[in-house]
Amino acid sequence: MLLRAVAEEVLGRPISPREGKALRTAHRRALKDARAQSITPTIRLVINRMIDPAEENSSYLEIDKTTLREWGYDVAFELERFVEEDLAGMIDNETTKDVKLKDGLTVFDVSQLPENGPALAIVMTVTNTWMTNRLFKAKNRRQTHFVVEEAWHLVQTSAAKVIRRNQKVSRAIGLSNWFFFHHVSDIPAGTDAEAIIKECDTVLVYQQKKAPDARAAVDMFDLPASSYPTILNLATGTCLMKIGNEAPFEVKHLRSDVETILTDTDKALVARTTSEKE
Repeated sequence: MLLRAVAEEVLGRPISPREGKALRTAHRRALKDARAQSITPTIRLVINRMIDPAEENSSYLEIDKTTLREWGYDVAFELERFVEEDLAGMIDNETTKDVKLKDGLTVFDVSQLPENGPALAIVMTVTNTWMTNRLFKAKNRRQTHFVVEEAWHLVQTSAAKVIRRNQKVSRAIGLSNWFFFHHVSDIPAGTDAEAIIKECDTVLVYQQKKAPDARAAVDMFDLPASSYPTILNLATGTCLMKIGNEAPFEVKHLRSDVETILTDTDKALVARTTSEKE
């Protein structure tokens, strides 16, 4: 699923049945090759096996190697370009050994990735899948929060499908997923992104200054009609919170001194020059 999502994002379209078959065949062969060599399978092995498929795989399909290779050419070349250019050094090798989940806080800084294009969505999806699988296989699991800032990058991508699938097992592995959206009205109806939000058990709605955004929040989270003016006029640091099917209630978000420092993003806006300070 993850490979298909990445392939569709880099191609900018759904993959065809023949491309899907070439990708699945290369994936299975790459896993087999990695086991035989006692190495960690990476996306580069998959790309290599799409360009150079095994003879036995094409024979099984009763086609020649050239035909199987042609089925996967577009996917292979676009994946190759992506791991060598857009995301060079990020998803083309095995996971860095010192990335662990047992520490109190692990931050994946994606601020330098371009906001246009599929790079952000792909990295978020790869990270979520890696983390979910690590927790699933862990012998001593810890309750974990997965926080996605700027989750709107997942809205119109196939990445949402993979994260939604991962979310299905989150309760079993002690994982709590948090997604932060600025405008609920940006989320297309009937998408996996909408389903992810609707499946959230706890919802916090902060002030929405625009009427369409406030109405969209009321509709999305099945809030009482009286919540509409409340959402428009919530004070800074106050939100409307809903847990399960309980009635929503207002909550004031208090920050400790340390949290205030960590979350201060206004310094560049209010900074003064040395002469002004003097």
